[in-house]
Amino acid sequence: MAEKIVNHTWSIHYISSFVIPLPWCRLQENATTALRQSKQATGANKCTDIEGNYVKVSWINLSSKSPVKTEESSEENERTKRTADEIASQSHAEHLHVEVRVQEEWSAELLFCFVSKTDQRIMGFDFCLVRGCKTYQAIWHWLETTTGCVVGKQPLHFNSSELALTATLWTTRDYQWRKENADGIAKPLALTFSVPATINGLETLSLSIPPASLLQLCTNIEKEHPKKRPRREFAADEDVEQNQDDASVTALPILKAMQCYIREAFRINIESFLLTKISCGVASLVRDGRCKPQNTELLPSVLEGIRTTVQSHAVQVATLD
Repeated sequence: MAEKIVNHTWSIHYISSFVIPLPWCRLQENATTALRQSKQATGANKCTDIEGNYVKVSWINLSSKSPVKTEESSEENERTKRTADEIASQSHAEHLHVEVRVQEEWSAELLFCFVSKTDQRIMGFDFCLVRGCKTYQAIWHWLETTTGCVVGKQPLHFNSSELALTATLWTTRDYQWRKENADGIAKPLALTFSVPATINGLETLSLSIPPASLLQLCTNIEKEHPKKRPRREFAADEDVEQNQDDASVTALPILKAMQCYIREAFRINIESFLLTKISCGVASLVRDGRCKPQNTELLPSVLEGIRTTVQSHAVQVATLD
């Protein structure tokens, strides 16, 4: 089932907590009914045969049996490896996959990630991935009216700090996984920056950092930030979006370390540049909320990395439309 997710571009959307649990019996039937009653589906074409409009629901279980999940940290590992392994530390993770079909043809897909449920009810999701036509909005509307939750209609936007942290977690995870499974060489981390308007003749800047160099950066950060310090030290600065000039100073240590590395290795000062896209062997993530997983085995790492970042956006619920 993971093959349904990888090598496709998804947009990431926030989902608030459920007010009313969602019964998961007859889930497919109820979602199909909502789709057939929606303007998104009936307005998609002039055909009046609603029987061709339906929803297919399936569960994607990414458990500890996956090669990604069996790895455990050991005492002698570097902190960077432990941090990367935290992404895959979930012993059991279920995701709800919803495929929307209009007149028998594929129209859209949704992936409701990290399902919290009991034997009879779904208690909530951490976030949602969507792709395809806007017929997926019918499923959102049904979910909101049924559970009282709020779905962010616009994709989440990530600041430079969040992109840098996610890039580090994904790249180190990819590096370690390939090393342990003798599966080739991990791809370099590709960073894309937008250039300030004050610099003429250049709009974007793309740079690559070898995984080994990134691991060394993380090791150096660990020396400056002992284990006893809370992990919040590595969380994104919520005020970065308000002042991009301050982002290079007040953001998480890995971003500042990247800036120092690039200044020393390439003789380029990027402190005023805006990180807009990251790409590695695991996935790519764009500032505007688009994500493309690229490795089936490491899909749990991708979703957990997104989950960590989405949780940092929880305080922005008031800005959802």
